[in-house]
Formats: sequence, C-alpha cells, structure tokens
Amino acid sequence: MISNLDTLNNKTKSITFFLHGYGANQSDLVFMSEFHPFSNSLCVFPQGFYKLDNSYQIESFSWGDIGNYENIIKSAELLNSIINEFISLNKFNKVPEISIVGFSQGGMMAQILAINYLTKLNNLILLSTLLPPIMYDYSGSYPPMNKIFISHGTEDNVIDPSNADLIFDYYKKYNYYVEIKKYIMGHTIHNNLFKDLSEYLF
Repeated sequence: MISNLDTLNNKTKSITFFLHGYGANQSDLVFMSEFHPFSNSLCVFPQGFYKLDNSYQIESFSWGDIGNYENIIKSAELLNSIINEFISLNKFNKVPEISIVGFSQGGMMAQILAINYLTKLNNLILLSTLLPPIMYDYSGSYPPMNKIFISHGTEDNVIDPSNADLIFDYYKKYNYYVEIKKYIMGHTIHNNLFKDLSEYLF
C-alpha cells in the first residue's frame, strides 16, 4: 500500500517504509504519513507475509512467529527483494534515499533488514521494539545510516521499556547518531513523536 501514490514519479527523492507490529496489517501505520516529516516522503506500507488466525481482527499478519527469528530473517530477505524490484521498476532518475519505520515486531524486522541487507539507509526509526537477539551474533559490516531514533513507552507492558536502552547502547558503540525518547504511554505511538522528528529529513 502507498498512501501518497500521486507523488510517485521518476524524480522521487525519498521513500519511507513503515513496518507494522505483530497481529496488525498494512493499514495500521498509514496515519503517520499525514504528519510532518513523513509527508515529505513517498510512504510505503508493506504487509507481513504470515497471516494469523485472529478472532479479534480479520486482517491480521506478522513478519514471523514470535521467538522464531529464522522466519523474520526470511521476511527481511523477501522484503529486501521487493524493495529492490520496486526501485528498479520505477526507473528513478536517482536512487531515492530509503528510511524505515518499525513498530514493535516491525522494529525488529527493520533492524534485521537494515543491517543485513541494505547497503545504506537514511533514517531508522524504532518504535516500542527490542533488539533482535540474533544481532548479538552479527559479525558483518554495518551500513552507513544518517540517524537512528528510538522511542518507547514508560508504561509498556508488552515490551519492557528497558529494551530501548539496550538498542541505544548497541548502535551507539558502532558510532551511529542515535537519539532516544521515552513517553508516558503504553505499547503505542505518542503524538509528540512527530514533533521530536521534525528536524529529521525524509
């Protein structure tokens, strides 16, 4: 799904991919494209590759089973192929800058995709997520990234808020520009996020 398809042309300068959380779908984060700074970018909302049997939500998907990181790795590999094909088919004058926003399980997926498959990244925005354990075993090279932003709710009872600090420490040791914000909220997205990202270029 592309929320602002009318902005897609061969002069498109930036693309932001939004990766939803476990049990949600491609529509879950579409509202974010209406706010600055994301409104400056072509916003693309992929859908998880695994359909879930969820009695509370008909269209329910994930990027892999919880705790099964092999499935998430496969999803990251497949999504990377889709991104490359999308860029190739649209024949952009210049390859657009890529940013990724990941919420919850989508944030884990975003990190695996960014580190293992992408050669460079503009911004990596990690919302209410955790560091995939497989990252501790990663021994490859780390791609250049402009900025990494981490946010988490102090009252999150789904993913412990301490995970935000673990993510911050992990990427900081590789000399990335990393910013962290904690909001008084649960497992969700705070309205102040958009203001805190207002100086980021997408």
